[in-house]
Amino acid sequence: MPVLTAVSALAAGAAVLLCRSRCHSLRSNAQLAKTSGAGNDESQLCEQKRPNIRNAEKDRPASCAFAERVASTAKEAYLLRRPLAHRQTVLASILALRGEELFVISFGVGTKFLDGEAISHRDVVRDLHGEVLARRGFLRFLHEDVLRCLSGEEAELVEHNGEEGCKLRDDVSLHLYTSSVPCGNASWKRWAKGGSTCSHVDPNSPLWPKQMHPQIHFHARAEGQAAFLVKSESKELQAMNKSIGPLPVGTALFQSELGRREQGPLTCSDKVAQWSALGLCDDLLSAAFAASTPRLASCTIGRKFSWPHAARALCCRLQGFHRGQMKELPQGYGLQHLDLFGCSVKLDDGVYEDGAGADFTEHRCLVWTRGDEAAEILDGRTGLVAETGAISRISKLSLTELASKWQEFIPAKAKTELLKSGGRPTEKQRDFSHVMYKTNVRLLEEKDAHGWSLESLVCFPRYILVLLKAR
Repeated sequence: MPVLTAVSALAAGAAVLLCRSRCHSLRSNAQLAKTSGAGNDESQLCEQKRPNIRNAEKDRPASCAFAERVASTAKEAYLLRRPLAHRQTVLASILALRGEELFVISFGVGTKFLDGEAISHRDVVRDLHGEVLARRGFLRFLHEDVLRCLSGEEAELVEHNGEEGCKLRDDVSLHLYTSSVPCGNASWKRWAKGGSTCSHVDPNSPLWPKQMHPQIHFHARAEGQAAFLVKSESKELQAMNKSIGPLPVGTALFQSELGRREQGPLTCSDKVAQWSALGLCDDLLSAAFAASTPRLASCTIGRKFSWPHAARALCCRLQGFHRGQMKELPQGYGLQHLDLFGCSVKLDDGVYEDGAGADFTEHRCLVWTRGDEAAEILDGRTGLVAETGAISRISKLSLTELASKWQEFIPAKAKTELLKSGGRPTEKQRDFSHVMYKTNVRLLEEKDAHGWSLESLVCFPRYILVLLKAR
């Protein structure tokens, strides 16, 4: 019995220890679960506090390898030559493809413009949007290249064209890049289904995909389908002609060439359309390129690219502007459709947080021309060089001074035409004015629906007014 009692006592003791161990384990598990629950709560709190982040630019497909090459080359030149960094902006470049070499001729960076009061100042750059600055930088280079050509030096883009002056070299083509869809009609996503590709492409084109633009049927002219617009910050102007519907952001309807002092400059969509119809030259360079003006072959677009809308805005709305339909059109003028591409290359690789959007308040703008060490910084509030207030190298005054250097070398035929004008529109320009006037009547043939006058249809260079005053 004493032995059994001892054994029983040991068994009882073991049971007590086992019970205590299990209780301790349960308490530990409960405590661990409680701790884990608190951790989950903290994790959920962190999740709630974490800001929403999105990319500044959405991923997008590229139309072709050539478009990627154009965009990458333009971005590389900008990053190399910019004297200051912009958070969000628009970069535009004009590039040359010479043989197999692709290089940047000029680039512009900016989203600003001056009101109509600055229009008469030849020393001020009024329109400081990227596309316009890039074209002005290109004109500066072209003036310098024409001087090289006509004075007997080797030029980079142009060559002699006998008595006609100069022409673009046969192995050179020009290409526009813009990091975002041009403002104005191209950003008006109406009257067509979007898409990033052209359905009519020549598969045998060697350098880049050549596109065949289908005829557009303008069924909504009275709604502004083919209308020209101006850049505007005026809420009153933006609210005019409400029957047309909401206009693209930052634009207003073009009212009248005669009232242009009260308006902003034409939108970039309209200016690219002009370049498609008239070429890239200004009125000064037209004397040097009497027979064949330099033209853009393609346009590569980054953000918000839509092929049908870009085609309508940048070239196709002037589809009747060619010698096939207008026998009186002077030689060298007429619509040349652009090959339009989208690219996946992003100018802005940053992110936005907590619903923040793009901020385009930076007033400093940039323009660079091939041969410059760094880009010139312009003040978007004055149209002059930032900080110093000097006249820009791309102002009308500066470009006129450049033209005076090569005008003494131009052939006799071109010089006669230049001197004949005496600062007034030449006969060729007057012929062109009549043709373009008729084109714009066609462009908005339903004008009476909104009371547009004939003057309001004139959306092209100032010398068209000569015809209007004579009629």
